[in-house]
Amino acid sequence: MIKKQNKNTSSTKLLAVISSIQNLSKEEKGEWGKLIPFLEQEDKDNLFGYFDSLLKRELNYELQIIANNNLEGKLEGNLNKIFSEFKKRIAQKEKNFKQSLKK
Repeated sequence: MIKKQNKNTSSTKLLAVISSIQNLSKEEKGEWGKLIPFLEQEDKDNLFGYFDSLLKRELNYELQIIANNNLEGKLEGNLNKIFSEFKKRIAQKEKNFKQSLKK
Protein backbone atom coordinates (compact mmCIF):
# COMPACT_ATOMS: atom_id res chain seq x y z
CA MET A 1 0.00 0.00 0.00
CA ILE A 2 1.32 3.40 -0.95
CA LYS A 3 0.70 6.13 1.54
CA LYS A 4 1.37 9.79 1.03
CA GLN A 5 4.39 10.88 3.02
CA ASN A 6 4.09 14.54 2.27
CA LYS A 7 1.92 17.05 0.53
CA ASN A 8 3.55 19.39 -1.95
CA THR A 9 6.55 17.19 -2.60
CA SER A 10 9.03 19.19 -4.64
CA SER A 11 10.45 17.86 -7.90
CA THR A 12 13.93 18.08 -6.37
CA LYS A 13 12.95 16.01 -3.34
CA LEU A 14 11.26 13.39 -5.51
CA LEU A 15 14.25 13.19 -7.83
CA ALA A 16 16.59 12.87 -4.82
CA VAL A 17 14.74 9.87 -3.43
CA ILE A 18 14.57 8.25 -6.89
CA SER A 19 18.31 8.81 -7.39
CA SER A 20 19.02 7.03 -4.10
CA ILE A 21 17.35 3.78 -5.14
CA GLN A 22 19.90 1.17 -6.15
CA ASN A 23 17.48 -1.09 -8.02
CA LEU A 24 16.86 1.54 -10.69
CA SER A 25 19.28 1.80 -13.58
CA LYS A 26 20.88 5.10 -14.54
CA GLU A 27 18.62 5.19 -17.60
CA GLU A 28 15.47 4.64 -15.53
CA LYS A 29 16.49 7.41 -13.16
CA GLY A 30 17.08 9.69 -16.15
CA GLU A 31 13.63 8.92 -17.53
CA TRP A 32 12.04 9.76 -14.20
CA GLY A 33 14.04 12.99 -14.15
CA LYS A 34 12.52 13.96 -17.50
CA LEU A 35 8.97 13.07 -16.40
CA ILE A 36 8.89 14.65 -12.95
CA PRO A 37 8.53 18.32 -14.01
CA PHE A 38 5.35 17.46 -15.93
CA LEU A 39 3.60 15.55 -13.13
CA GLU A 40 0.64 16.87 -11.17
CA GLN A 41 1.30 17.59 -7.50
CA GLU A 42 -0.80 14.64 -6.32
CA ASP A 43 1.21 12.30 -8.57
CA LYS A 44 4.47 13.67 -7.16
CA ASP A 45 3.20 13.11 -3.62
CA ASN A 46 2.10 9.55 -4.42
CA LEU A 47 5.35 8.72 -6.21
CA PHE A 48 7.38 10.13 -3.35
CA GLY A 49 5.52 7.84 -0.93
CA TYR A 50 6.16 4.85 -3.18
CA PHE A 51 9.85 5.53 -3.82
CA ASP A 52 10.49 6.53 -0.21
CA SER A 53 9.06 3.21 1.03
CA LEU A 54 11.08 1.35 -1.63
CA LEU A 55 14.25 3.12 -0.47
CA LYS A 56 13.51 2.22 3.16
CA ARG A 57 13.03 -1.45 2.20
CA GLU A 58 16.37 -1.42 0.36
CA LEU A 59 18.11 0.13 3.36
CA ASN A 60 16.54 -2.37 5.78
CA TYR A 61 17.66 -5.22 3.53
CA GLU A 62 21.21 -3.86 3.44
CA LEU A 63 21.22 -3.48 7.23
CA GLN A 64 20.13 -7.11 7.59
CA ILE A 65 22.98 -8.22 5.32
CA ILE A 66 25.48 -6.17 7.32
CA ALA A 67 24.12 -7.53 10.61
CA ASN A 68 24.31 -11.12 9.31
CA ASN A 69 27.87 -10.60 8.07
CA ASN A 70 28.89 -9.13 11.42
CA LEU A 71 27.31 -12.07 13.22
CA GLU A 72 29.08 -14.55 10.92
CA GLY A 73 32.35 -12.70 11.48
CA LYS A 74 31.92 -12.85 15.25
CA LEU A 75 31.07 -16.55 15.11
CA GLU A 76 34.06 -17.23 12.88
CA GLY A 77 36.28 -15.21 15.22
CA ASN A 78 34.97 -17.13 18.23
CA LEU A 79 35.52 -20.47 16.48
CA ASN A 80 39.07 -19.47 15.59
CA LYS A 81 39.67 -18.44 19.20
CA ILE A 82 38.26 -21.75 20.51
CA PHE A 83 40.31 -23.73 17.97
CA SER A 84 43.46 -21.82 18.92
CA GLU A 85 42.82 -22.48 22.62
CA PHE A 86 42.18 -26.15 21.86
CA LYS A 87 45.50 -26.41 19.97
CA LYS A 88 47.32 -24.81 22.93
CA ARG A 89 45.80 -27.33 25.34
CA ILE A 90 46.76 -30.25 23.09
CA ALA A 91 50.30 -28.90 22.76
CA GLN A 92 50.55 -28.56 26.55
CA LYS A 93 49.26 -32.12 27.06
CA GLU A 94 51.78 -33.43 24.51
CA LYS A 95 54.55 -31.55 26.29
CA ASN A 96 53.46 -32.93 29.68
CA PHE A 97 53.25 -36.44 28.23
CA LYS A 98 56.77 -36.22 26.72
CA GLN A 99 58.13 -34.93 30.01
CA SER A 100 56.48 -37.78 31.89
CA LEU A 101 58.16 -40.27 29.52
CA LYS A 102 61.58 -38.78 30.29
CA LYS A 103 61.19 -39.38 34.02
